[in-house]
Amino acid sequence: MKRLLTAVCGVALLAVSSIASAHTIAVGTFNAGVPGSVTVWLGSYHTSAAFEGSMTLLGDTQAFNTFSVTQPVGLTLGTNLFYAIGTSGAGATGQFDQPTDTVAGLPIISWQGVTFAGITAGDHAYSITGMNSANWSDWNSSTPNWTGTLNIPTSSVGDPTVPEPGTLALLALGLAGIGFRKRIAR
Repeated sequence: MKRLLTAVCGVALLAVSSIASAHTIAVGTFNAGVPGSVTVWLGSYHTSAAFEGSMTLLGDTQAFNTFSVTQPVGLTLGTNLFYAIGTSGAGATGQFDQPTDTVAGLPIISWQGVTFAGITAGDHAYSITGMNSANWSDWNSSTPNWTGTLNIPTSSVGDPTVPEPGTLALLALGLAGIGFRKRIAR
């Protein structure tokens, strides 16, 4: 009887540990260098050897092809980087809309990214397929393949080479000041 109880507890522990063994806990987007070109990043709290799977966005399926162990430059929490609901399984599958780090104690240590072209700002349905480990499973559902809605902010689809209006105003003011100075010097 004692052996049976030990075996049952061991199997239960193994099942629970495999459910909570990893997962994507955050999703972020930023402009990939040209207007309409967006890189989507998934953040996991587990170490991964590399990227895996693919993402479909607006009918275009692309394999994840970029990997990082540091947070990609350009992701800002609450602006273009969002977390899942804090408690595993508490949110809807594919729901990454929390503007703060709600998964306390689980730092993101692996990132995988994929880039899409021809993207506009707004809410877009997406799907994740081809995940073969728990490292990138959905935090909310523990499933390796899932669907959801991704909000892509205007800042993620804009042209990063076009200066903001405030920058142009400062440039114009500086040029006017140089012209005024030269006029006084005559």
